Amino acid sequence: MRQLIDCAEVLSKARSAAGSSAASLSVPSYGDIAEAAFGPAGRCTVELAVAASQIGFCTTYFAFVSANLREVMGSWAGCHHVLSEPALCSLLLVIWVPLALVRRLRHLAAMNLLADACILAGLAVILFAAGQQLQSFSVPHGPVIWAKLDTYPLSLGTAAFAFEGIGLVLPMYEGADPKLRLVFKATLTKTLAGLCAFFILFAAAAYLAWRSSTRTLVLLNLPMESTSRLATQLLFCLALVCTYPLALHPVTRLLETKAQLQNPRPKMSSSSKAWNLVETKRDLLRALLVGLMMLATVV
Repeated sequence: MRQLIDCAEVLSKARSAAGSSAASLSVPSYGDIAEAAFGPAGRCTVELAVAASQIGFCTTYFAFVSANLREVMGSWAGCHHVLSEPALCSLLLVIWVPLALVRRLRHLAAMNLLADACILAGLAVILFAAGQQLQSFSVPHGPVIWAKLDTYPLSLGTAAFAFEGIGLVLPMYEGADPKLRLVFKATLTKTLAGLCAFFILFAAAAYLAWRSSTRTLVLLNLPMESTSRLATQLLFCLALVCTYPLALHPVTRLLETKAQLQNPRPKMSSSSKAWNLVETKRDLLRALLVGLMMLATVV
């Protein structure tokens, strides 16, 4: 991820040296970097990969949040027929479409902080449950197995979600204050190192607590309908609700650029009909994208 920023800086300097003043003002995109390295084919491949990955992540948000909310609501109501998953997905559509219309990442900072707090709280609950499991007499006995080949591919697919934020590195770098850009790479490196160490310790604690019965999603190891499980599910659902517009940003930006809707022409004033038409098209594109993701989940 740090090398992405290095490449973007090198490309920006090259553009400035070539006299491309308009292009040098913005941070190069993933496609720009890929095209500079591998030509048009590289741009096409990288842009397709970024779009496919982020669309896949955002579509999974619909499935995860609706399934977990349905389980929590069913536990509270004492039945499993409170609301169907399509109905919950429709409710999420009503929430996420307005959030998807937010243009600038800085307006999502507060929601992102709330999501981080929810994730940390949820992980703390799981670690507490793992600690209780280790202290009890119900710790599963048996040898430590380094890998389960029958579920290893599923684990790799699940681990890929650790990289769901990679599509936001360059947009976040571009949106950062010029003074903060000086320490952006150092902060990113320290953050990634800390997260890597935490992931290793968290996985080790969970595996030592549940051994061979450890599920691919460790949340499923918590007792059904227990307070800890329901609280963790709600925390993770709230975190995904808050981070959805952030995860969608790389896709909307890419599609708007391809449709020539990303940056209105300089001649358009903020009160002109042409500028308003561009903004309306951008809103419709974002709403349509969220709607298609919802349909892909329920169909």
